[in-house]
Amino acid sequence: NSFTEIDRKTKQRRPKDTYVFAHRGGDEPDVEHLGKSYNDVASAKIVFANPLEYLLMTGFHMWKHKKWMDQKGRTCASSLWTDFCSVCCFFRHEEKMLYLSFGERDDRHPDNGPRELFLG
Repeated sequence: NSFTEIDRKTKQRRPKDTYVFAHRGGDEPDVEHLGKSYNDVASAKIVFANPLEYLLMTGFHMWKHKKWMDQKGRTCASSLWTDFCSVCCFFRHEEKMLYLSFGERDDRHPDNGPRELFLG
């Protein structure tokens, strides 16, 4: 797959109307998907959180548990930056900052992975 072959209109499609989503919960990315890259998850056609959904879920997590998600690992979002790098989501405790940063699409760090979603 070349970067120019990515179909942004059909990848990770969401309902056009209002929808709800849920994930397994937890402070870090899904245990069963740890170490999986953006490319791994996208090719398996797993629905995983996009950056907006990540911001909503980590905000709710902070409200409910009084701590941010992803202080150890990083959540791989389902969207790509305009340069086709993956979007990585995490919190740096030392800086007290929530990040939507860039990552390599084939990164398989053992603490990183997606958060699979259930849409309704």
